[in-house]
Amino acid sequence: MPKIKENILNNKSHLIIFIILIGTSLRIAISLYGYNVDMEYWRLYADVKKFNGPIYETGMNYAPTWSYILHFLDQIPFFLENEIQSLRFKVMLLLTLGDLAIFFIVLKIHSLKISSLFFLNPISIFITGYHSQFDNLAILVGLVSILLFEKYKKKLGFIFFSIFMGISLTIKHTLIVFPIWIAIKEKKFLKKIIIVAVPLFIFFMSFILFDNSYNIIFDYILGYVGSNENAAFWKLFTPLHLGTYIGYKNLFFISLVLLGLFLDKENKIKTFYLYLISVVLLSNHLANQYLAIPVLAIAYFWNRFYLLYTISCCLFFLVDFVALDLVFFQDLIGWTRNSTRIGYKIIILFLALGFLETIISKEKLNYYIKIIFYTFLKKIKKQLKIK
Repeated sequence: MPKIKENILNNKSHLIIFIILIGTSLRIAISLYGYNVDMEYWRLYADVKKFNGPIYETGMNYAPTWSYILHFLDQIPFFLENEIQSLRFKVMLLLTLGDLAIFFIVLKIHSLKISSLFFLNPISIFITGYHSQFDNLAILVGLVSILLFEKYKKKLGFIFFSIFMGISLTIKHTLIVFPIWIAIKEKKFLKKIIIVAVPLFIFFMSFILFDNSYNIIFDYILGYVGSNENAAFWKLFTPLHLGTYIGYKNLFFISLVLLGLFLDKENKIKTFYLYLISVVLLSNHLANQYLAIPVLAIAYFWNRFYLLYTISCCLFFLVDFVALDLVFFQDLIGWTRNSTRIGYKIIILFLALGFLETIISKEKLNYYIKIIFYTFLKKIKKQLKIK
């Protein structure tokens, strides 16, 4: 019996090593194909930081931490002389380490299946290897903050959570509304205030070295919507005048807070995962890198619609002009720049259905779908006078 147990453990260890090698190799392989335009900005930010220039006059829309990370990476000797290529590979390796850290944490707290679904997900591989976006670093620190809260919940867990959540926000403000979701669960009012106020305080204080820069927090960071507000969820499921009168950004924040109230009974780790899906689903602006934010959550809640979400994202990355931009596939399906809006709506449709199944269960969703289908079928038969 001990020998059988030892063999199982050895086989599991070999499988873990194999998954790590495959996931890491795929990230390196996709990075050899090229890089996204964001990488040119990373090179710019590193140079501006190197010469103590005005970082926010370059259009940077993150807290300062990322510029420090880029500057640090830039100082590490590398075998490539080309400055942008050198920095690109170092960024990719750092982000891969971030994915690996999440993999090992999820492996410990959940299972090999969930950690593998995250680490081997093509969306995660593409965004880390090619796009070089760093939401995974903010998510990693956010995940640690939740685990610390759970581990020390009878002592100062909420303090550890607040500090690490603040650090997460200074890396990237992906989890900016999440402290409110956690504060809703607390009974003591003082704890609620600390859980929300401390992360925001740390986030705002990270700008202290930049004179007269506090206006940029609202103008270029919290107010950033990219080139347009595509608002896929809102334009797909709500009347257009709703966004026109209320504003898609307002709808995003209002709905996110209300959803936090609705999910007040869920445990903290599950709440964290639900937030990662919600922040993308309800967003007023979508970009390719945001599609990787829910990957950890969909690995945990995996269902048929999350599979379709993953497949649709992969197909989208093949043809999108700021992704792989493969002409063969673009010509094959007649892809144009206007097709991007349709692509995002299809992706969000699958994410919405997956989220709905997560919330109400597969059985209930199938029941409602069946009712809707047979109701429409009955009405169509009636119109055609078919018995």
